[in-house]
Amino acid sequence: MSSSNTNQQRDRLSTQRYQCAQCALSFYNYQQLQNHKRVHRGDCTTVAVTDQFILHDVEMQHDGNNIIDNNEFVSDSDYSMNAIEINKAISYKCGCSFEDSEGEAHIYNSSRIGSNTFTKAELISIHLSQLMLQHRISRAAYRDIVRFVNTIIRDHNEIMLEPGAKISHGKTVNALLKSKSSVKGHEYDVCPNGCQLYGINDNQESCVDCGKPRYKTDTEQSQTPAASMKLMSVGGMFSQILADSATRELLHYRANRESVASQLTDIFDGENYKQLVQQGLFSNPDDIAIGLYTNGFVNQKKGKSSYTIVHAVVFNLDPSIRYTNEYLLYLTILSGPKKSTHLDSFLMPIISEIKDLEMHSLVIKSNGVEICRAKIHLLLASGDIPAVADMAHIGSHANDTECTLKIVLLLCNLWKTSKPAILCKRNQKAHLRLDHCVPYQGDKNFYTHPDDTLSTTEYPFFIPRTSLVTIGNFITSSRPYIPVSFQGSFDNVFSKIDGTRAVDWLDFLLYIVPTLVIPFLSNRAVKTAVLSLVKGCALALQ
Repeated sequence: MSSSNTNQQRDRLSTQRYQCAQCALSFYNYQQLQNHKRVHRGDCTTVAVTDQFILHDVEMQHDGNNIIDNNEFVSDSDYSMNAIEINKAISYKCGCSFEDSEGEAHIYNSSRIGSNTFTKAELISIHLSQLMLQHRISRAAYRDIVRFVNTIIRDHNEIMLEPGAKISHGKTVNALLKSKSSVKGHEYDVCPNGCQLYGINDNQESCVDCGKPRYKTDTEQSQTPAASMKLMSVGGMFSQILADSATRELLHYRANRESVASQLTDIFDGENYKQLVQQGLFSNPDDIAIGLYTNGFVNQKKGKSSYTIVHAVVFNLDPSIRYTNEYLLYLTILSGPKKSTHLDSFLMPIISEIKDLEMHSLVIKSNGVEICRAKIHLLLASGDIPAVADMAHIGSHANDTECTLKIVLLLCNLWKTSKPAILCKRNQKAHLRLDHCVPYQGDKNFYTHPDDTLSTTEYPFFIPRTSLVTIGNFITSSRPYIPVSFQGSFDNVFSKIDGTRAVDWLDFLLYIVPTLVIPFLSNRAVKTAVLSLVKGCALALQ
C-alpha cells in the first residue's frame, strides 16, 4: 500500500467516531462501542464496575493521542468480554447475541406472533394480500380493491341502515343490472352449427345449408329452438345514450364541426357525407352517423370454432374518444361453432332497424315529455378482409374451382361475386361496389375495364391448379424453419382455410406472395406490379 493511501486511511480512522445512542459517548472503533453497550444491558455485576467502565470511557474521550486502529481490539483485561474472544471474527451475519454464561451459544429472544399481535383491520389486510397473491391479481387491481374496501368501511354505518345489506356475487349483480336497464338482448333462433339466423317471420324448419332442424325433436318441447342467440337493439342502445344530457352534448361534435376546404381529416369531410347533407339529411343536430363493422376471430391459435363480432362506431363523437371501448356499441357475437355461411341473415335485423330509425326517427320521452328526437344514418359498412368478403358475397380465399389464386382478394378486397350484397339492396349510402370483377368463365378468368367493358385477353393473375398445389406443398415443407417470432401459423391455405386469422393472411401477403407466388405468374409486368404492391403494404405496416 502506498504512503499516501496509508496516510488517508490513518486520517479517516482518526476522525471516525462511533457514538452510543444512550449516553452520547463516542468511540474510535466499533468494538469499543459494543463493549460499552454491555454496560447499559446490565451485564456487569456491580454498580461500581459499571461506574468504572463509564469513567474509563469518559477518559478515552479526552485522550486525543489514544488512536486505536480498526484492526486492533481491546484486551480482556480492559473489559469483561463474552466467551467468544473479540478478535475471533464471525464470517456470517446473524441476529443473535452472546452471553458469558452460555459460552459460544447463539442466543435469540423469542418474539412469537400471538393472537393479540395484530389488530382486526391488520389481519384483514394480511388475508387480502394473501388472496391477491393466490389468485395472481395485478397490483393495479389490488390498489382498486383496497380503495373499495376502505370505502365500505367508511360508509359502514349508512350501509347497515339498508334492509338486507350485503355484497352480492356476480350473477346476482348481473340480474340486478338487467332488471333496472331498458337495454336488453333479444333472442333469435339460429342454426346449431351457426350457419344462419331465423327471422321472426321465417317459417323454415331446418337450415338450408347443413339441414339441422330448427327446433328440438322432443315432442314435449315442440317449437323450442335447438339453438338461439341474442342481438342488441340499435334503437334501445341509442335511447339510453341520447337520454343523458352530457352524452348527448358529446354527440353534437358532428353538428358543431366546421370543415376546412381541401382538408380531409374526418369522415365528415368526405363527398359521401356532403352529398347526403345536400339531400336534406342530418338537418337535426341530434342526428347520428354510424359505421357498421364485422370482424371474424378465433379464441385459440389453432381454434376450430369461428366467431364474428358485429359492432357499431358512432361517428358523431370526437375522434379522440370515438374508438374507445366506452363508446363502441357491441351488437352481437356470432359464436359458430362454424363460420356463418349466411351472414346476411344475421345482419338483416340490424339493417332493418337502422333503416326504420332513418326513415321514422327515434324519439326519447320521460314521463310523456319528449327529451330528444333523432335519426340514425348508416354511413359505412366495413370490417377485416374475410368479413368484408362475406358481406359482399365474395368467394372465399381458397375456391374449389381450378383457375386462380385469390391474390386480388387479399390485396384489394375484390374478387368474383355471384349475388348482390344486402347493403347494396338497402340504399346507396352503404353500397359496397365491386369493380373489375366477373364470374369464372370456362378455363380462364376475365376482368372488366373501368368503363365496364369486358377484356377478352387472358386474366393476368391466372395460376393453374397444379401450381397452387405446388405452392401449398412449399408452405407446408417450410414450416419447421419458420422463426418463432412470427405470429402466423404458415398453414397451407390452399388445402384448409378454417381458422385462418388476419395475421396469417398478412404473413402470406408479405412473405409467401413475393417468394412463392410471384414466380408462378407468367406476365412480367404483373410480377412487377404485385411485388410493388406488396412492398407498399410492408411500408404501410411499419
